[in-house]
Amino acid sequence: MLPEALLQFSVVGNQLFPHYLQDHDRPWLERLIAEYYRHVGKPFGELKDHLKRGLPFQVPPAKRGLNRVFGRETPSAIAPRVLRQNLFAVMATDPLSRELGLRRVAESFGLTPAEIEMCLFADLPDERSLREPAEAVSSSELMLRSNHLMIQGFLTRSHELRFTILGSAHRVIRQAKLRGLICEVVRGTRQDDVSVVVSGPLSLFQKTLMYGRKLSELLPFLAWSHGFSATASCLVRGGHQKISFLSGDPIFPNVPPKEFDSRVEEMFSKRFLKVAPQWDLIHCPAPVEAEGTLIFPDFLIQNREDPDNKWWLEIVGFWTPEYLEKKLRRLRAAKLERLILCLSENLNCGNDTLPRGCRVVWFKRAIEPMNVLYIIENNN
Repeated sequence: MLPEALLQFSVVGNQLFPHYLQDHDRPWLERLIAEYYRHVGKPFGELKDHLKRGLPFQVPPAKRGLNRVFGRETPSAIAPRVLRQNLFAVMATDPLSRELGLRRVAESFGLTPAEIEMCLFADLPDERSLREPAEAVSSSELMLRSNHLMIQGFLTRSHELRFTILGSAHRVIRQAKLRGLICEVVRGTRQDDVSVVVSGPLSLFQKTLMYGRKLSELLPFLAWSHGFSATASCLVRGGHQKISFLSGDPIFPNVPPKEFDSRVEEMFSKRFLKVAPQWDLIHCPAPVEAEGTLIFPDFLIQNREDPDNKWWLEIVGFWTPEYLEKKLRRLRAAKLERLILCLSENLNCGNDTLPRGCRVVWFKRAIEPMNVLYIIENNN
């Protein structure tokens, strides 16, 4: 998490405006990158001391972005603790000079005395060597990474996030729910837009950082949508401020989100398509309205020759009777009568807890596509 002191912004009224790194920052960003490359293979603490001595250009928050890109490693495959134990044992039994002791230990491990000395305390963060990244780092990439970290720093200090999103809404909402956040979802002003309010549990409103971190983890999923605009209410420097950001802002999109949210979904999709060529399997179809909100079914199974012949499929790996009843109620309110529920056998629930009339496929590790096809072909 980016410390509050590194968050750079201006405030007009109650609106907060981040100071993004931009093109005019490229010269000092390139010099900072050069300093990191110059210290590759050296203890990270040396680089920290060098940066603290006062360089003729800015450092934070770009330094945090570079720390993630370069990373640190132990110079030797031999654990520093093992090297220390051997050196102390040699010195205890034969009080030689330190240089001779290092030489004996180095010979036993096939290393040089200089390598032994470098590795002795490499399990300490500042003693680990700076590792060169697999791909060259550009000032453009560093700029985006730094801006991304800054936005996440603001979101970490937020208690509510509002956004309108075009595409990938289901990914953001699912990720929010997996993190225990509360989502209110409605249709946006345009046909394909979805408006969402994400907040933490009421019991945590006095512990902003506990779920502010979870809000900040949603940023990469927003960045990979077709378009979004977002506002957040955050607490910085003793006051509540609003911050706005949208697609097109200089934010690093991070790792692309996975197509499937779980291994169970992915395996079912691959296996079903092989055994059911007459059916299309649409993953994460368009959301449907139910009880004043939007729901996001996992799959839509649609006959290729008869598009009106379709089934909805929902996979539930964790549930309680109350959760399942609410989910079914909303699906039925959306008039999705032809619904197949795939429920995990690992859960301590039986058929007597299920609402009447629902079609169920039980599974342990993977969903058997033929069981789904049996329901479809015998209930048309």
